Amino acid sequence: MRKPIISGAAGRFDGIDIARALAITGMFIMHTFFHTYPEVEWFTVFDGRASALFSVLAGVSVIFLTRHRGGATAVVQLVTRGVLLLALGVALSQPAVGPIVILATYGALYIVVAPLTFRLSGPVLAVAAAVTAVVMPVTSWLIRHHLPPAPEFGYTPSWEMVRDGDWVTFLRCLLIDGLFPVMTWIPFFLAGMAVGRLLVATARVHRTARAAGGLVVLGVVLSAATLLVSRFIVGPLGFRDHHAATAPGGAETTDALLSGAFGTVPLDSRGWLTVYVPHSGSVAELVGSTGTAVAVIGACLLVGALPVRPLQAVLYPVRSLGRIPLTAYTAHIVAIGVLNAHDHDLSEPVYSWLNLLLPLAVASVWFLFFRRGPLEAVVSGVSRAAAPVRAVAS
Repeated sequence: MRKPIISGAAGRFDGIDIARALAITGMFIMHTFFHTYPEVEWFTVFDGRASALFSVLAGVSVIFLTRHRGGATAVVQLVTRGVLLLALGVALSQPAVGPIVILATYGALYIVVAPLTFRLSGPVLAVAAAVTAVVMPVTSWLIRHHLPPAPEFGYTPSWEMVRDGDWVTFLRCLLIDGLFPVMTWIPFFLAGMAVGRLLVATARVHRTARAAGGLVVLGVVLSAATLLVSRFIVGPLGFRDHHAATAPGGAETTDALLSGAFGTVPLDSRGWLTVYVPHSGSVAELVGSTGTAVAVIGACLLVGALPVRPLQAVLYPVRSLGRIPLTAYTAHIVAIGVLNAHDHDLSEPVYSWLNLLLPLAVASVWFLFFRRGPLEAVVSGVSRAAAPVRAVAS
């Protein structure tokens, strides 16, 4: 007999916790082992995809958080949660850390997008995700043609901008051309909300396993098709050769741009919008990374429901890590800052392994005694205090 996909008194989706753990681990790997062992090419599978998965899961969480809440209560709690995440993201974005903190973008999505869309149906959210995956990258590309050059590539909202009252730069990097611009992260968030609607709806009729299988198929098709089309454009259609022939630096510069970006696509060619490049915010990246995230979520839901006790015992630390994503991510960022400030680096092998294994161990022990992670409890408590829950019919 298959283990239920939803378990526990709170109706948790164990697979979602597993997917969150994979997203967190993927970001950890990109910040540590990717630099420790640059010759291991398969680490690049996490590049851009881990943070996209985390953003899609943030959208899923919006639906889970609001499914039993009245409209006004839900809006206040979403905005409160967003303000807390935005403030934490800004506080963590210190010079010793560098421009890798994504929490400000997540916070902004909770403030700007979630209150306007959390009541939409699943199909409408799916269509909105598809439309914005095309419209937002193109709009960003057009807007940036009329802006002065960015102060730096891959910058993020920082405390220094707030302290100096530089709100124009703050909003510009948060919304348009930072490392994680809200404009081009909206599709991930909306896609996650569509997945959340699907899971909640199918749970009522006990068809979540079928829905999870459908997510795997849909995600694999989207991801594979996007990569194939992108490679066709880069190779047989001649995008790489044409760009290398016209760009300063030639083939070396073009290959560097194809290997990774800093939040936005280059402005020298519209073709970049059709090419899959990690962290570029191109149409191809948004569609492909969304597909990967959807497939991973579906697969995690299925794996989490397998009635194999040894497997579930092995997955317990992973599920536990997935229940404290904010705490684990914040601790990871703080560790980066502390080590950098003391002339060390989290990518040093001993710290890389500690960073990977210690959160799993701590999370496993933590949930033997507590129901929520420390920062998760704070955010939940503050948002509930801001607007006490008023239940609605589900």
